[in-house]
Amino acid sequence: MKKTQVTLITLLLLIFTVTSSHSSERFSYGIKAGLNFSRFIIDKPIFGNPEYPYLVGLHTGIFFDLKLSQTFSISSEISYLKLRSKISGTDPGGERNNLRLLGDFFTFPLQLKFFLSPSIPYIVTGLDLEYVVNARLEWYDDINLGAKSEENLEKNLPLITRSFILGVGKKLKLYNYAITGELRFLLGLTEYYSEIYRGSWKNSELQILFGISF
Repeated sequence: MKKTQVTLITLLLLIFTVTSSHSSERFSYGIKAGLNFSRFIIDKPIFGNPEYPYLVGLHTGIFFDLKLSQTFSISSEISYLKLRSKISGTDPGGERNNLRLLGDFFTFPLQLKFFLSPSIPYIVTGLDLEYVVNARLEWYDDINLGAKSEENLEKNLPLITRSFILGVGKKLKLYNYAITGELRFLLGLTEYYSEIYRGSWKNSELQILFGISF
């Protein structure tokens, strides 16, 4: 299954590159960077009075865009994502505890963009494929800020995790360049499981990204 997912990503990027090479007038590429705000999505938390704050991470990479018509384009990226999530709450003994997810990923979003009108933001939707470099969970309390225990989550994760993408963006021309701003919401489709936490969860992300294309 893991080899199949990696092969699928490679094939899609190859098709994208070959197609774009024959459509240079409609093809653009550039660099993109921004912030990633991530939080847990848990149906049945084991902590009392749980809190799910958004933690800030980094998102940076390169993107490719192929315009198929005046109202439609496809795009992809090769990006590095530093993911941070946290849940806080009280355990059965009344002690305040925190769980923090720390992860590093290479992401390959496959997106469709719809340009309904030049005067309004375009709509972007698609699937984000995230290659897991490392992912671990830290458990610590509010008094002793050092981790009481750590767990490597990679053994319970597939090689590629997935998220659904929905967002908006705006592109502005500046001389021979195009400046792009995007606001994207990602809903995690892959379930994380922890033996320390004795439960599972998914992640949601809010991404604020800016790019420049050449």
